[in-house]
Amino acid sequence: MAAGVIMQELLELRKALDEIDDAIIGLVAKRFEVTEKVGILKKENNLPSTDSNREKEQAQRIRSLALFHNLDPEIAQKVLRLLIDETVKNHNKIKAR
Repeated sequence: MAAGVIMQELLELRKALDEIDDAIIGLVAKRFEVTEKVGILKKENNLPSTDSNREKEQAQRIRSLALFHNLDPEIAQKVLRLLIDETVKNHNKIKAR
């Protein structure tokens, strides 16, 4: 394959990755908008920042989704763990206000 063709294909693949990253960041931002509302609701009703039952349910759901989409469940679990940890931090900040 000619170098020019390879570079063009590489550029197209990178553009596709950039579009996917844009979508991911947009979805994460939307998710945090919703979790902000959850945090406020929890504060107003004196509920704990964490919910271990919900976390377990989510872990199972995310694992199933990962398998359905042919994604390594460990990657999906790591992403979920990061989202949960950051959400709990934010809920604790909301409670401290």
